[in-house]
Amino acid sequence: MIALPPRLFALAALGLAAFMLYGSLAPSLAPPGEYGFDKFLHAGAYGLLAGLLTLATRTRGTGIAAIALAIAYGGLVEIAQSFVPERNGSWEDFAANSIGALLAGGVILVRRRG
Repeated sequence: MIALPPRLFALAALGLAAFMLYGSLAPSLAPPGEYGFDKFLHAGAYGLLAGLLTLATRTRGTGIAAIALAIAYGGLVEIAQSFVPERNGSWEDFAANSIGALLAGGVILVRRRG
């Protein structure tokens, strides 16, 4: 298996975070909210972000901090959305963001330990 440098994961996480911020704050890019499908998009996006951030770390403690960073970022984006016309932040979206980050980051931390 090829080991990629942690810096590469950090760079990918930074690019993803910028892309997510643009998509989250652009009024015309709101995902469809029908049947809760947007919650899967939230969980997947923040799971990917937390996964990349966790892979960019070397220790368990910094991995946990990376997951917390992804969750905090999700909360800040939800707050920022409340100031954008045609968008709104929601606790449900924040919960989906957090669940995705916890699941993906947690799986990486558990697998790394073993």
